[in-house]
Amino acid sequence: MALGVYELRSALLDLDEPAALVARELRPSRVVSRDRTVTQRWALDIWRERRWAGVQWWSYWNPDWAVGGVWSPERLEVIAVTPLTADHAAVGRPRRSTGPGAEPVSAAGPPLRRGGSGGTLPAAGAVHRGGRS
Repeated sequence: MALGVYELRSALLDLDEPAALVARELRPSRVVSRDRTVTQRWALDIWRERRWAGVQWWSYWNPDWAVGGVWSPERLEVIAVTPLTADHAAVGRPRRSTGPGAEPVSAAGPPLRRGGSGGTLPAAGAVHRGGRS
């Protein structure tokens, strides 16, 4: 196994921005719904806009973690690939940090940039935003 870091040079729709939710009549609770039919519905609606390379939102487990979905993988550029071992930080820390009350951790590489302007996306592990702005 390996950990990949990718550069996305296209815009993600940031569903942490209130204006993005209002424009789509989307409630925050629907963004992190555990009902797949609900999340597929809003994802399809956004995909049909043909404006975004994907979306990003906050984690169900910790709102400081960015979660993203990219539906244009051809817009990803591989930046680095690191072999994973059992003692690699990206393997041990996220496993210990999932669930309610977990402490945020960072995967290899910088966090996802906010605002839909693209950024570096770790392919595995949790991403810590470093606080809300």
